[in-house]
Amino acid sequence: MARPVSCVLTPGPALLLCLQLLFALVQHLQAQLDTPEVIADTSWGRIYGQRKKTRDALEYYSFEGIPYALPPLGFLRFAKPVPVIGRTLNPYKAYAVKPSCYGVGVTGPVSEDCLYLDIYVPGTPHQRRKSVMVFFHGGGFVTATPQPSVDAIMSQGGTILVVVHYRLGPFGFLSGAERFLKGNFGLWDQTMALRWVRSNIAAFGGDPGKVTIFGSSAGAASVAYHVLAPPSKRFFQRAIMMSGSASATWAIQRDPRPVARQLAENLNCSYPSDAVTDIHVRALVVTCLRLLKAEQIFQAGLNLFLTQSTATKLVEFLFVPVVDGEFVLEDPRVMLDNHTYLMNQGVIEKDIIVGVANNEGSLLFGNSAVPKPPDFGDFFDKDLIPRLLFQRYGVPASASAVRAVSEYYSANIPRQFLSALGVAHAYADPAFVIPAIEFSRSIGDFQTLLKGRGKTYFYYFDYCPFYTGALCMMHGLDNLYLFPPFQFIDASDDKITRMFVELLTSFSASGVPRAADLGLRWATFSSFTGNNVLRLNGSPEMKPDLFSHKEEFWLKRVPTLISQNR
Repeated sequence: MARPVSCVLTPGPALLLCLQLLFALVQHLQAQLDTPEVIADTSWGRIYGQRKKTRDALEYYSFEGIPYALPPLGFLRFAKPVPVIGRTLNPYKAYAVKPSCYGVGVTGPVSEDCLYLDIYVPGTPHQRRKSVMVFFHGGGFVTATPQPSVDAIMSQGGTILVVVHYRLGPFGFLSGAERFLKGNFGLWDQTMALRWVRSNIAAFGGDPGKVTIFGSSAGAASVAYHVLAPPSKRFFQRAIMMSGSASATWAIQRDPRPVARQLAENLNCSYPSDAVTDIHVRALVVTCLRLLKAEQIFQAGLNLFLTQSTATKLVEFLFVPVVDGEFVLEDPRVMLDNHTYLMNQGVIEKDIIVGVANNEGSLLFGNSAVPKPPDFGDFFDKDLIPRLLFQRYGVPASASAVRAVSEYYSANIPRQFLSALGVAHAYADPAFVIPAIEFSRSIGDFQTLLKGRGKTYFYYFDYCPFYTGALCMMHGLDNLYLFPPFQFIDASDDKITRMFVELLTSFSASGVPRAADLGLRWATFSSFTGNNVLRLNGSPEMKPDLFSHKEEFWLKRVPTLISQNR
């Protein structure tokens, strides 16, 4: 047995040893008072979390506000994230979600110092290795959505949830299409977070070999970009895309330089013309922008967006991913058609779920500049369709292509009888539905053709909650069934959320989506297997070739009309 240390108040080694022991004891007692548990000993240092309970009294642990990169301030603004190598604070108390990144419509505190992630661990850590789900929020790359409620996923008990916060708007996606301002900083943030998870998640009981990235809307588009991006391919094995894809009309900025120039000039940071060949002179604009207050840049970006036309505000969010030759190598549609590239990316080994809701076009109803109710007419034919076609195909829309789209959705019905929902579908199909099908078809066919281990699944969230009426499953509403902040009072809603959560968490664990309430096997999606779509509602069913008519129109007829008029 160790001999007790006798503390004497005289100078010497014994006193020094006593003081060290006393200091260690105080630290230990303080930690016990401040935190219910000390769990995670990472390569980055010791992290304290908090013990919590779900609504059903199931225990889980939260670690909120963990920095995965240095604050993107000063010369790190408009630059790739820099990893956190060491910490001056050890142990680290991860007790609260940090302020949000600057974004439109954010409620609560905001800060440019926002590169943090939150980890939620169900049950008892380290009992067994758990699968990991890393969530990227939506919001058009310009809005930070509220922190999700984790109760439903924690109640499943087998999956660790990681919520990533990343730069938005001009801070995350301003691009001058030049090497001193490439853009895509928000995507690089996400990759840095994935790198951190790979290195440290085992300390939380997670399996770095079972990481699923998932997101909704812009978060889903982010997931698609990671599937196609060389810097990200080593950091995850599975992917879930809810109502978004990289080839969506709103998910790529085709001409970023005029946007950057206008923003800089509005902030009195003169952007030299293209005729100025001195790269150092051209790069001075970034130095100027780095000297400004974050609030100035945020407000200038918002003001610039508000000056755009209604069609542009609906279709193009200005500050979104760009083709930079490094993270996004080419137009996503080109990459999806390149089998050699897909092979090098290893997509045949990855499991993927892609889904859309039955009323993605509900975004139209939230724009104050759109006629109420939306109808066919000058706005639709002269503004919205041409903008949609340009964003989708990258070339000005021909009159024959515009006419074909208008006729396809009007179907010779007198325009005064066309419903707002008809216009909404005309907007939603090229913005959400077709890009999701395009992504799934390309990768699903490739996986099936080469007999890869990976599988692709597709769902159609065709559920109509009683509280939405004819609007049914509006864009983004599926988040409510994945992260329900309360117990549903309606039995159908409760069944849907239970089934949806179980499908996604089981997929994260095994690569095969299963649920007790599903009552069937979810068949894969590819041309070789019948393009099977899971129609997700109170009575789920598999529907082969559910979108065949829309695919024929958007993936064959419209491209032909576009090419004939070039």
